[in-house]
Amino acid sequence: MTTTRPRLGARGFALLAAAVMAVEWAIAHAPALQHVRLVPFAVLLDLVVVLPLVFALAVLRPAGRPVLDASWVFALGALVAGVLLASRPEVHAPLAMVGAMSEVLIVVGIVRRVRALAKHEGPKSDDFLLRMQALPDVLSRAVGAELAVFHYGLLGPRIRRATRAGEFAYTETSGFGGVLLMLGVVAVSEGIAVHFVLMEYAPRAAWVHLAVNVYGLLWLVAAYQAARLRPVVVTEDTLLVRASLLWTAEVPRAAIASVTDVVEAPRGRGVLKAALGTTPVLLVTLSAPIEARGLMGLRRQVTRIALHVDDPAGLRAALGAIDRIAPAID
Repeated sequence: MTTTRPRLGARGFALLAAAVMAVEWAIAHAPALQHVRLVPFAVLLDLVVVLPLVFALAVLRPAGRPVLDASWVFALGALVAGVLLASRPEVHAPLAMVGAMSEVLIVVGIVRRVRALAKHEGPKSDDFLLRMQALPDVLSRAVGAELAVFHYGLLGPRIRRATRAGEFAYTETSGFGGVLLMLGVVAVSEGIAVHFVLMEYAPRAAWVHLAVNVYGLLWLVAAYQAARLRPVVVTEDTLLVRASLLWTAEVPRAAIASVTDVVEAPRGRGVLKAALGTTPVLLVTLSAPIEARGLMGLRRQVTRIALHVDDPAGLRAALGAIDRIAPAID
């Protein structure tokens, strides 16, 4: 007689977790239970022990994933417990202990994930973001996207590479750099003013706000460096459309129906705008939908790509006489 392991799935667990948290909220706020000393301990136990255990047994174990991946659920449970039980002094000490444990587990989990990313053999390319987008699971791709921000933001300014055959830059004739610079100036001026105001009333919030602003500035630097280091590429078989950190689309040349000048910027479903800070100059129409990859693992099907390059005539020449390929889809 064979037995099967229970498998809940990520979506099923998300629904279960939402239901459990709703029930725990009702219990924690029930007037009749406010004087029962064991109630907050029971709520804490459900959120930081039972919920991660269910996730480990019903989601991680059937998928063959390590139990340490439940640390994210543990941290979420600790966060929710801290909110629900903030007014119950009898559990403040356990909450502090659980919070410290969750931080340690999250750090360990991130270190594990980064080490796994470093060992992953992705596509042989100097495109760091492309390698991160090729990672096998959603969580790895999300972590990889954040690593890409630090890679391009901190290391990008030091990287110098000559333009190679088949590459087409898009930063010199667009306003992308100017847009990012303007956003950076606004972020710095607003950030400094708000930081000093918050320091008077909420010092912790002021430092959180400062950290968010510093990360935002790093992201702006990374966006420009990624645009500089990730040009559009034409190879023998593929048109690789890259738009900074925002979009990547690998288009088989056989799927290209036409490349035309843009008279009016196209809109609608299935259109990918790969023109940053400027108006697109070329419209690539496809004979079959392809998948474009965006921020944080976002995926979308596209049938037309509106893009900007510094040398549109050169890009059209590199693609050749493709108007003879199968007709475009609507």
